[in-house]
Amino acid sequence: MANPSYIFLAGLLLFPYVLLKSYKWYLLVKELHGKSTFWNTMRSCLQETSFTLTPSWIDKAMKRAKLKDDKLKPRSVGFIDKISELWVVIFFVLLGGQRLLTGFNPIFIILALAVILLFLYQFRHFNNVITRFVPFEFLRTILRGFTLVSWPLSNIILILSFLTMSVYFLQAYLLLSAFQPIAASTILMVFPLILLTNLVPVTIGSLGIREGAAIYLLSHFGVPAAIAVSVSLLLFLFDTIIPGVLGSLFFSFQSKLYAGKNK
Repeated sequence: MANPSYIFLAGLLLFPYVLLKSYKWYLLVKELHGKSTFWNTMRSCLQETSFTLTPSWIDKAMKRAKLKDDKLKPRSVGFIDKISELWVVIFFVLLGGQRLLTGFNPIFIILALAVILLFLYQFRHFNNVITRFVPFEFLRTILRGFTLVSWPLSNIILILSFLTMSVYFLQAYLLLSAFQPIAASTILMVFPLILLTNLVPVTIGSLGIREGAAIYLLSHFGVPAAIAVSVSLLLFLFDTIIPGVLGSLFFSFQSKLYAGKNK
């Protein structure tokens, strides 16, 4: 029997999760577009979340909210947000997830990769030199996306992304604990890998792919398939469905308001 108190607490973490993401957007919009209000930025962030419910979220994210700085390649605020969160996820994968997959933890390799990624994130010239040798345009785009914002804003965005992912991991811990006892280290080993399934946009919101990954990875720690699926779907509900629905409502209201003004 699940503990409803833990599920309720995990649901409440939706609010700091959305606020942290919205604040990231607010800082990015101010830096790249000029003046903006926090609440307008939050509305845009929620609308962007609603687009992640479709398989082509990457394309849609890159088409929205173009940057005006001619020194930077056009990218959307949402795309930069995803890149910063991807950096954090990769860090946790290097830290714990790869140990689950490979059975060993080469700390020196992890530190070297972390330093390289940090340099790619901080220094645009270093990034351009290194990424010329990276195969596949998609990978080059991701790596070059690390330096789309200036320093020190890049560090602030990275810290906010770390806090956002920490809220997500805390939600996962509370939800799993609602069904059975689980170690916090298990969350840090498993859920960064589960988050990587969001990069495979072949289903709506990566449904099915993420749940399959959760079943396989959590089975190593004695978590039944039914609990793994339940936790994965609850995380999807709290962090994607509810914000996405709110974003759709905002978008619908805004469209009707705009149509009314143009009659």
